Amino acid sequence: MIEGIGLDGGNYVAAKKMMDLIDLNHRANTTNIAHLGTPKFQRVQVKEGEKTDFARYLENNELSKLQSMEFSLEHDPNAKAVRPDGNTVDLEKEVMTMTTNALDHDLVSRYLTDSLLRVKTAITGKNI
Repeated sequence: MIEGIGLDGGNYVAAKKMMDLIDLNHRANTTNIAHLGTPKFQRVQVKEGEKTDFARYLENNELSKLQSMEFSLEHDPNAKAVRPDGNTVDLEKEVMTMTTNALDHDLVSRYLTDSLLRVKTAITGKNI
C-alpha cells in the first residue's frame, strides 16, 4: 500500500538523498564562514563530481545508485585567494550559497512533509 503513496518511490529516495546533499553543503558553508579570518584557509565544498553523479543518477532514474551515494567534501580547486594571507573564502559567495541552500532545503522539506501527510491521511482516513 505504501508504494502507491510514494514513500518507496524514486521521488522520495531522491528527496532523502537531496537532504543529505543539502546538509553537507550547509556544513561546508558554515565551515567556510567560520574560517573567514583564518590565514591560508582553503574553501571547502561538496565534491563537484558527486554533484554531477547525483544529477545524472536522478535524470536516468538510477535509484540503486542514488541510494548508495555518499557525499564528501573537498577543497575548492577553483577558489582564488581573496585576502593577502591566502584565505580563499569569499563572504559574499558564501552568503549567496547559504541562501540558495536554504531555498533548496525548504523545497525538499515541503515535499517530504507532504509525502508523510499523505501516508497519515491514508492510515487515518482523515484529510489534514
